[in-house]
This record gives sequence, C-alpha cells and structure tokens, in this order.
Amino acid sequence: MRLCVSSIPSEGEKVGNPSASAYRVSVIAEYSQRRRLSQRWIRELVRGVLAAEDVSPRSRIEVLLAGDETVRQLNAIHLSEDAVTDVLSFPAINGVETEGFPAISGGWRDIGQIATSVPQANRQAVEQGHGLQDEVAHLIVHGVLHLLGFDHQEVVDEARMRQHEETLLREIAGISVGGMHKTKAHKALAGAPAGP
Repeated sequence: MRLCVSSIPSEGEKVGNPSASAYRVSVIAEYSQRRRLSQRWIRELVRGVLAAEDVSPRSRIEVLLAGDETVRQLNAIHLSEDAVTDVLSFPAINGVETEGFPAISGGWRDIGQIATSVPQANRQAVEQGHGLQDEVAHLIVHGVLHLLGFDHQEVVDEARMRQHEETLLREIAGISVGGMHKTKAHKALAGAPAGP
C-alpha cells in the first residue's frame, strides 16, 4: 500500500471555525486516492465537527482515504466481515494504534481513526444521485460521531444519530441531506480491542 500523508497544518492555519485549529486531523491517502478529494477540506470538516461537539482541545483524529481492498482487509481483521464497506471507525483505546492502520505519531490525545473506501463512496454517490464530496462528507461525519460515542444499534439511536448528522452536514458543510442516508453498511468498532 503506497501512502500519501498530507502535511499537518500549523496552529495558525485558517479554518472555517477559529477554535477548530485546536484539533489535529491527519489525512492519510493511499496513492491511488490522493487526488480524488481535498485533504484540506477533510481536515476542516473534521475540525468543524469536533468544535461543534465541544471536544477538548489538543485532540486528534486520523482519516484514511483508501481503496476497496484496504477497507475490506480492515473490515476482515477487526469485524470479521470479509467485505468492502463505506466507512469504519476505530475509537482509540488506551492510546493503542489500530492494527493495519498507518500510525502517525504526535503528543495529542487520540480520539481514533476513520477509514473510508473512496471507490465505495463514489458508487454510493452515483447510485443516490449526488457528488462524491457530499457522500464522503456524510461518511466522515458519521465516522466522527461513532468515535465520539454515537451509535445506531437501536432504532431510536439511529434516528437520533441521523438527525444529528444532518444538522452537522448542513451547518458545517452546507450540505442538504435529503435522500443521502440510503447507505447499507456503516460499521463501528466501538469498544473492541485493537488488533485480533
């Protein structure tokens, strides 16, 4: 797997929300995915969600923009499902990095890692009649909310999470959600130990 790690912006980098610079977002893109989405836009989106959720400063998240095979492997290793999915969330557990996910060092409090299959997101965007960036925004917001403890195992929790996603997408990314939530596979590794 060839990776392209975005430069981590300085504390003074201008973002949509001034307090959002208190967060470190590392975007790691497989070589084949590096030009499909703006890594700066992804950092700003994640920082906006963290600020909106009032996450403590000096927190960090890693986002992997991957192809189908990498996400399939992560899904098989950590969820025992040998299939491609759109987004996986790996909450940080006692500061341990997730096996199979590239590590980025630093002294910030880890919240966790998100892996998104860009080709799967593109297929879903085409199927649902909207752009790749809108679909990835939805998946990343969904993944960040999983890292922050949201879940959708129960119907009431799913409705609450979906409504919250829609609000964040509208307020942070300016995306009107109508019809975007038809994806079939959102997975979270909430509370599971890192590694097999």
